[in-house]
Amino acid sequence: MKNRSLGLGAYLLTLLLIGMACSMGSSLQRTASDPAPAARDARTPGPSEAGEGLQMDDSEIVLSEDFDGPDSCLINGPSSEGGEIYQEGGELHIIAPPAPREFELAPPLTWSVCEDETLSNFIVEVDATTLDGTVNNGYGILFRANEDRFYAYFISADGFDCLAFMDIGAGEEYPAVGCWSQIDEINQGMETNRIRVEAVDDELRIFVNGVLVGLARENFAYRGQVGLFAASYANQETHVSFDNLLVVEK
Repeated sequence: MKNRSLGLGAYLLTLLLIGMACSMGSSLQRTASDPAPAARDARTPGPSEAGEGLQMDDSEIVLSEDFDGPDSCLINGPSSEGGEIYQEGGELHIIAPPAPREFELAPPLTWSVCEDETLSNFIVEVDATTLDGTVNNGYGILFRANEDRFYAYFISADGFDCLAFMDIGAGEEYPAVGCWSQIDEINQGMETNRIRVEAVDDELRIFVNGVLVGLARENFAYRGQVGLFAASYANQETHVSFDNLLVVEK
């Protein structure tokens, strides 16, 4: 298991990481190694297949981005101070700077959120690809983000994942529990991964490449905005592209 820590831009943040056995009734339950009821089966089909994933229809779509047109809300919305975010070639690009030399310091997330929609229950999915730089990285989806707190689901190009809840200014840092677990569903290296988060009330369901990889029940934040991010955990920057973003309100 990798040792990683997290940060957001130049801000001092409190980090509460939700893993396989976290307190306060929140946990990310792995489904890949333990046969379970159908709703938690690791081979549950995802958004492009018939199966357990929540169904979507056009009337519910609140954001659909192929990043081919004018700058998206993710370009114009609030973003981190570090790194680089731009739209080019039909993709949203995020270049995150190298991690600080002292690894115990939290490396920054380079992030942007869309202010156009504030959602409680939703599905968000996106294609993400590491294009250059270190594969010792983290990238994925911010959700239920507001002024004080947000969730982040990370995967890394070397095959790890993590679900985190971040609370700004709470004054404490909580250690990861079961975070940065290696999962087989991630396409490693410079390959594309489809990431999907389903959030309905207190239940979070996480899919990678159409496979249900985790389920969490949470009681920290129920409403907020959606965004994308990347971070480097090495002395190199990392360059990640995002495409085919879809957000559906449930």
